[in-house]
Amino acid sequence: MISVDEAKKILEAALSGGGDFAEVFVEKRWGEDFAIEDKVLKTLKSGNSTGAGIRVVVDGCTGYATCEDLEIELLISAAQQAGNIAKKGGGVVSAEFRPVKYPELESDFNVPGKDKVERMRRAEESALSHDKIAQAWVRYGDFTRKFTVANSDGVFASDTEVYARLIVEVLGEDGGIRHSGRSARSGYRGFDMYSGDVPERLGKEAAEMALTMLSARPAPAGEMPVILGNSDGSVFLHEAVGHSLEADHIQKNNSMFSGKMGEKVASELVTLVDDPTARGEGGSIRMDDEGTEAKRTVLIENGVLVNLMYDRLTARNAGADLTGNGRRQSYLFYPIPRMTNTCLLKGRSTFEEILSQVKRGFYAKRFGGGQVSPASGDFTFAVVEGYYIENGEIAYPVKGASLIGNSARVLKDILMVGDDFRFWPGGGICGKLQNVPVSGAQPTILVKSMVVGGTEV
Repeated sequence: MISVDEAKKILEAALSGGGDFAEVFVEKRWGEDFAIEDKVLKTLKSGNSTGAGIRVVVDGCTGYATCEDLEIELLISAAQQAGNIAKKGGGVVSAEFRPVKYPELESDFNVPGKDKVERMRRAEESALSHDKIAQAWVRYGDFTRKFTVANSDGVFASDTEVYARLIVEVLGEDGGIRHSGRSARSGYRGFDMYSGDVPERLGKEAAEMALTMLSARPAPAGEMPVILGNSDGSVFLHEAVGHSLEADHIQKNNSMFSGKMGEKVASELVTLVDDPTARGEGGSIRMDDEGTEAKRTVLIENGVLVNLMYDRLTARNAGADLTGNGRRQSYLFYPIPRMTNTCLLKGRSTFEEILSQVKRGFYAKRFGGGQVSPASGDFTFAVVEGYYIENGEIAYPVKGASLIGNSARVLKDILMVGDDFRFWPGGGICGKLQNVPVSGAQPTILVKSMVVGGTEV
């Protein structure tokens, strides 16, 4: 996308007024989005973008400029703009480039739009084939992204990413009672992710969730043992724990883990990793947006805090090794530390063994929105699919539940970890300042006690 010689010229221009570090990020992206509402195709759009972002850092301050045109003269001008924040002279490109290029990925997203809509229609029809499902909404989006990054530390790397997401949402209705259901599949994979009967299964999953919750009773309230479900439940750890392990929060003293490196911060049953190397998942990448090779990073090992997620600048500030977590939404943004696939590794207990330990409690299978403070660890999460547990058995579904608590306490109060480790197939889009695809995985977890917010005591 740019040559080695062009990258050198841009970086030299960026550092011409001084600076400690400079980077150029060039990106081309294209994709399509569709939406079906009430059996009508409401959205059908495609788009593409090309541009570059140039970053200069001096004494901890960052200058960032973007350019939609890849003409070398314009890129040099943008580089000089970014470098205008520098107040001292003498910045140089300090290392020779070590070019890295990952094998080209050829996505199959260039299938006709009607084929994508056909998959969506099948998911919709599957959902609506269930009695008491009144409405269905289906959304699909994909993108292909090619990018090259070069910096004054000698990095020159290129990669291709392909990503897609299919979401089915439904509304069930019975005698004036309504409840929604949802299912999704996403990942850094091609359109073959939706081959076979996948669309039908997504429609069925969404419908079954809504129908189950139509019969739900009001949620109990109070402090009780809580089981966090596998797979989709990993969104809880992403929000409640993962963000506090991103190095920018730590360095701003805005994390409950600040100053606790090497200390026991969780039950010894807990080993938490960030793993972008898992093939095809919602947060799987081969290199981050700074050209660092993606790798599995152990964050908490047997309850002990052993590492954080770093981008290049936070790693430099801490004197730490790079972890490959510098991610950005597009060339319009500079990278910051971000999660990829946040995973709690499996334990030895079966789901039945975990369930049998709870005489009266709550099973949170799927989560909705929530609020978390990375600094204190305090959180509130809505539960969109939950069940009351009685005498070691799932008694009935409950609605209107929320979980209220503190992440640091929850980590230490984990009593059992299941052997049913599974990825969250729907993945998600994390919105920390910028939007990037993420996912996670975990087994079933038993927490000693949490506050369940509901309507029945």
